Amino acid sequence: MPLGHVRAMPAGVIVAARLSLCSLAAIIVLAAHGARAEEASRPVAGLIVAVSEFTDPALAPYALAGARADAVAMRGAFRGFVGAEAQTVGLEGAAATLARVREELTRLTNSAMPGQRIVLYFSAHGSRIPDTGPRDEADGEDEVLLLADAGEWRDGALPGALVDDELAAAVRAMRERGADVFLAIDSCASGGAMRGGEHMAVRNLSPTVLGVPNRTLRSAQRRDAAWVEDDMPAGSGRLVTLAAGPTGDAAWDTPEGGLFTRSLAPALAASPADFVELVREQRRQQARSALPGPASEAGGAIESAFFFAGELPDLVASARAMALPEWSLDLHSAAAPGCDIESAGPPQLRDPAQRLPLDHCDAVMLALAATEPGFVDAWYVDSAGLRTLLSPIGGLYLDGRSPAHLDFTFVNHDPATGASYPAGTDRLLLFWRKGDTAAERAAIIEFAVGD
Repeated sequence: MPLGHVRAMPAGVIVAARLSLCSLAAIIVLAAHGARAEEASRPVAGLIVAVSEFTDPALAPYALAGARADAVAMRGAFRGFVGAEAQTVGLEGAAATLARVREELTRLTNSAMPGQRIVLYFSAHGSRIPDTGPRDEADGEDEVLLLADAGEWRDGALPGALVDDELAAAVRAMRERGADVFLAIDSCASGGAMRGGEHMAVRNLSPTVLGVPNRTLRSAQRRDAAWVEDDMPAGSGRLVTLAAGPTGDAAWDTPEGGLFTRSLAPALAASPADFVELVREQRRQQARSALPGPASEAGGAIESAFFFAGELPDLVASARAMALPEWSLDLHSAAAPGCDIESAGPPQLRDPAQRLPLDHCDAVMLALAATEPGFVDAWYVDSAGLRTLLSPIGGLYLDGRSPAHLDFTFVNHDPATGASYPAGTDRLLLFWRKGDTAAERAAIIEFAVGD
């Protein structure tokens, strides 16, 4: 993977090759897909953790009925997903202790190598504790996964709790050794006292139940992404994260398994082309369920396909073969010295039908208005073929009345080293579709690089 062309920028900017997307809060380093035949043949290791019971009698009533079903479903899904030869360790029931999880994370870290693929899956209760690390949480609280030996708060700590900072550090260490990581978590850590229906329960234990003190740390500073780092060194592996829902939303448990896992396992079995398709299929599977639940939350290099064996579609060829959408499209650009969007100059109207020359750090702003409701999937493909999804995974919604907006920042050299990117033509591909169907129309906007 050409990580030399992937760098993060300060102030929450997202960079992929020449492109930086400024409309998201999290800092996520994106990367491109590699050769598919090579992806499917690289070694795989994994860890499946399903906490279906607690050894502490005080927490026994809160056992997750569906965690064992989750473990069975994910073992089967991963066998089809990455092959039967994958070295996957399962920790279930009383065996899923903090010590054993730490042991396996250490083993995976020490054995990680360039080109390896690592799968980490957790099915567990979540909760919150006062931030005990570098005080990097906005609300002064850490998110934790409660393992089998979890207990009540004592001596300023929560026994058997895997803290988000510790898991993030393990993932980072694996990536620094060159391994690609897929992290999936079926849990929630809203911290509220929520209750499910007769056959459903929330995968969360209130800090009150655990005796955690009710306090926040005013000195805490915000960190936008717990799992995804913005300062990974060159040569690091990629990361994709998929969680049952955003922090604060409920992850539901049933005797047949977690609502998220019950949709993730068949989505994996559907052999998606990349992680974007995986997330879309998982959400489709969940939407077909009669049970309520939040939309899953994905992060990291979702455009990549480092666990998949199928062929990625040629997006440029697909767009060229489609008729133009029936919409109005306004495109403006503005100079942003030092890539500081706050100091950007006045926007200038540009002609999207022309091959547009842009300068480094130019802010690009699109307004799209269609005659009927639909969705736009916006892909940026640079001259080397590296691709980045700019729109939300579910698509940018056009309501058929008012314009929808898509903003990003154009860069033509590596913001860290100053090295220029290769000259050529970059393309913004805008695929329009009516709903949860294949794209019907497409528009292509070209940008000149290095001319």
